[in-house]
Amino acid sequence: MDRREFAVLVGVAAFQHQHAALRKDPGSYKAQFLTAAELEQVAEAAEAMLPGARQVSVANHIDLVLTYSEPERQRRFRKGLQAFAAAPGAVEERFASLAPAEAKPSTDAERFFAMLKGMTLFAYYTSKQGIRGELGFLGNQVRGSFPGCEGQ
Repeated sequence: MDRREFAVLVGVAAFQHQHAALRKDPGSYKAQFLTAAELEQVAEAAEAMLPGARQVSVANHIDLVLTYSEPERQRRFRKGLQAFAAAPGAVEERFASLAPAEAKPSTDAERFFAMLKGMTLFAYYTSKQGIRGELGFLGNQVRGSFPGCEGQ
């Protein structure tokens, strides 16, 4: 194992430790990459995009992911957030104007919208409320039999 692989493993371990702590007590989370104001902007945007996102601490998850992301991704996210925040209108109106360009974003705000959407959906649907409550996933289960495969 070289130094780069070791550094990646240490980063993954730190992320997993902090992610577990975030799941246990989301109210005590302190922003690490984003400022408090940026964290609130992300929380507001995520909630407008997917109702319930604030309840499962999607913004905290996004901050934690960005904390351990490469500097270029951090820079793009922050630049996009600034462009998104500077756009006129309510959050929902900004989303409506940015959504058509999601497939081929060309501005910082459009790239931010696409990035935020992906991160929000991932964070929400990997939370207990998203994966179990909405998707109905009960976890890996052992089957006693395989219907339709008897006698083969």
